[in-house]
Amino acid sequence: MRRFIRDVKQKGGHPILFSLTPRNAWQDQDSTIVTRVNQTFGLWAKQVAEEQSVPFIDLNDITARKFEQFGKEKVKYMFYIDRIHTSAFGAKVNAESAAEGIRTYQGLELSNYLKPLVSDTETGSSRQEGRPVLFTVGDSTVKNKDDDKNGMWGWGSVIADLFDPNKISVENCAMAGRSARTFLDEGRWDKVYNALQPGDFVLIQFGHNDGGDINVGKARGELHGSGGESKVFLMEPTGKYQVIYTFGGYLRKFILDVQEKGAIPIVLSHTPRNKWKDGQIERNTDSYGKWTRETAESTGAYFIDLNKLSADKLQKKGAKKTAAFYNTDHTHTSFKGAQLNAQSITEGLKESDCPLKQYLK
Repeated sequence: MRRFIRDVKQKGGHPILFSLTPRNAWQDQDSTIVTRVNQTFGLWAKQVAEEQSVPFIDLNDITARKFEQFGKEKVKYMFYIDRIHTSAFGAKVNAESAAEGIRTYQGLELSNYLKPLVSDTETGSSRQEGRPVLFTVGDSTVKNKDDDKNGMWGWGSVIADLFDPNKISVENCAMAGRSARTFLDEGRWDKVYNALQPGDFVLIQFGHNDGGDINVGKARGELHGSGGESKVFLMEPTGKYQVIYTFGGYLRKFILDVQEKGAIPIVLSHTPRNKWKDGQIERNTDSYGKWTRETAESTGAYFIDLNKLSADKLQKKGAKKTAAFYNTDHTHTSFKGAQLNAQSITEGLKESDCPLKQYLK
């Protein structure tokens, strides 16, 4: 370390010592405390920094404190293959911790070169003191809103009408064309996560766009299933390698993030499509609906089988009348269809013990 410091100074540079990144290691099996290196390598780096009069940033402790807040299950996402090397999620946390340490170190010139912190003032802006916020997350079947009632509408644009505005506010944070993976990759999930407060609720619905290509074209697909599998792909659109998880793996991350914040996740099977065979409407019970249910059960999240609830209603109406509940294709609903899906969600809430139902009109 002294050699590195001397070499940097001889070149006119400014050395800064960091303690090493924390591992996915806890004091014992039942502990909620991450093992620190403050008696070994971290301590030695600090001692050398003091001796050489150079700044020392305890990256190990900054990130470890975040890990302790995340909890063991979420911390698993911070690493890949082993307990030392981080995934993209973990690398991002460590980079943010490093920037935090640089920014808060008094008189450190490097802090002048950091990008200014940009706060999201929109997500969560409907919050009123003492009242929770219900966030909706998903794709176009959640997000869409049109001037024409015969246009394309998502249930997230109409569901607020079913809740008491004097008790709760509703924010539709979904975005058309997104899979669970791209909703996360684009930073849209981070905005919801950062806005969450204890007692909030999040309705999560994906599945329509998650079966596409993984590394070519729109590159928004995921591995099939709800397990912990992952695989590295070369992304043709960017030329970069990326670890891709299962559909359930992305849902699990969303759920764990919500639970970490003291909020309540409710995951939904995706809305049914207007596709029929032998007089029966298509249902999604063997793939994305199944994986959504499995992920909810494994994490203790609430699950509403929106696909079944709405499909049952449409089945009774028949194929001919069902056409009025959709727009120009078999996926995107009209205003009438969005209302039907929103009503199915509230029915599912009423049949559950989810506390969100107490905010319904």
